[in-house]
Amino acid sequence: MKEIQLSRPSDYELDDAYRQLSKGGNVLAEIDHAELNNIISILEKIGFVGIEIPYYQLESKFITISGFKGKHGPCYDTGLNAAYEGSALAAFDDDNHLLTRGKESAVCEKTGIIYKFPPYRGLINVNTRPGEPKRNMDPIHEKFNSYSLDDELNALYSSVKNHNKEKKRIAAFYPGPFRILILDDGTIIKRGEVNSVPEPDIKDLVYTDRLIILKSGTDIKPVFFQDEYELHGPRCLQLGHPVIDQDAEVDEVDLSQIDFDSMKLLPRLKGLIDADRKYFILTGSDPADEMGCCPSDEVGEANRLVAAGVLSSVSQEAFGDTCPVSYYAFRDEISIQNEDIQFRKNEKLRSEVNHRLKRSGEQNYKRVIRWILLGFVVLSLVFAFLKILDRSENNKRYSLYEQLSVTNENAMLILLFHNRIRCEMCLNMETYIRSLLQSEYTDFYNDNRIQFFLMDMNATENINHVDRFSLYTASVVIIKMVDRAEEEVIILDDIWKDHKDETVFKQRIRKELEKLLVK
Repeated sequence: MKEIQLSRPSDYELDDAYRQLSKGGNVLAEIDHAELNNIISILEKIGFVGIEIPYYQLESKFITISGFKGKHGPCYDTGLNAAYEGSALAAFDDDNHLLTRGKESAVCEKTGIIYKFPPYRGLINVNTRPGEPKRNMDPIHEKFNSYSLDDELNALYSSVKNHNKEKKRIAAFYPGPFRILILDDGTIIKRGEVNSVPEPDIKDLVYTDRLIILKSGTDIKPVFFQDEYELHGPRCLQLGHPVIDQDAEVDEVDLSQIDFDSMKLLPRLKGLIDADRKYFILTGSDPADEMGCCPSDEVGEANRLVAAGVLSSVSQEAFGDTCPVSYYAFRDEISIQNEDIQFRKNEKLRSEVNHRLKRSGEQNYKRVIRWILLGFVVLSLVFAFLKILDRSENNKRYSLYEQLSVTNENAMLILLFHNRIRCEMCLNMETYIRSLLQSEYTDFYNDNRIQFFLMDMNATENINHVDRFSLYTASVVIIKMVDRAEEEVIILDDIWKDHKDETVFKQRIRKELEKLLVK
């Protein structure tokens, strides 16, 4: 079901609507104005995303609210980036992603699809990362490794902590679709609430982020991100969200589980001590959890340290299929009281970890010196070996005619160079070429006067051809062979740009073939 309309629904009806909706479907509910904040909270807990109030009037008794069903299943990395293009400094969405204005961030396939839903149009640009075509979502690809919310929030605090707060302000209602907007001066704008907005910013925010100016409410006190961050730390945007204890019961602390040589988590442990921080936040699931959302190597390492008694942790209650958020501190430093997180320092354990860090640093210094000296010897041997190997490989290289086992001494060869993992672009190009040959060059194709070959750009036997033709991405090379020798070579290294237009693509191939056939 694509859309469900409800009037003054109960919690059960909203939850039932979520189950009935197909992926990408939305609920449209008319509710009592007084129930707005409560309904937003219910929709968030159920798992709706892109929640917004499309039509809002302060005086109305009833208003309409909508939400979309989005994430489901594991997260795959298909080469997508997303960038927030509104007028705020940053936007915090329903899946615990913090997007900074103009900054491209890697996102999984599921998140990329959500950002193309109607509420985000004009606010988020989703594209393929530079230098790589969009890959198909398939289990052979690596799962998406979650980004660091902790680092993003720290960077945001650094950018706003010294901004001037003294500005003339105006009241405005924010209808969504983001949970929170943070402005350039640190002002926090919350969805579904009347907010105090700097007057110089209001015009752009109305135009891009759809804020609604109100005549009343100018006495509302602004809330600033930098103040909340200094008071609560990186969890300041998560206040009020339920947390649950996830500690494993361990009798003893096993510090030997801290691998000082290879752990991705080590900088965060050092930060707890050197910067005197109370905790750090990690988003994503443990890679060991096959059904987890946005698997994170850091989460896996942190959970192993929890099991070893080095760290304690609590997790934020996950709503729907939202990306998990967990809080980590040293053992016995974090607890839940009155449904909120409390922190206290374990000075003894911090001292023991710090001692091991320093001792490891001294050992690493000596180890580095030894490795540097050994490295000079190894590099010398490697360079000598590569020279010998290069000569050997050069002597073993075969011509294209021999390598491909061409069956006609005077054949026309069409070579499609592709990436090892076949993407949509490569598959389209192959389909167009085969279709052209079978429909317009049937006789040439059937008697092998024209022969078509797929060339894996990453295969060892093809690397020298990739270098020879100066190819960098999927390309087509047409070669006219005369008496087994290459008489003429045509390189179409930009034809990938036409992979979505079959007519234009075929025209280019046809034009080059006709030129060579008449010679």
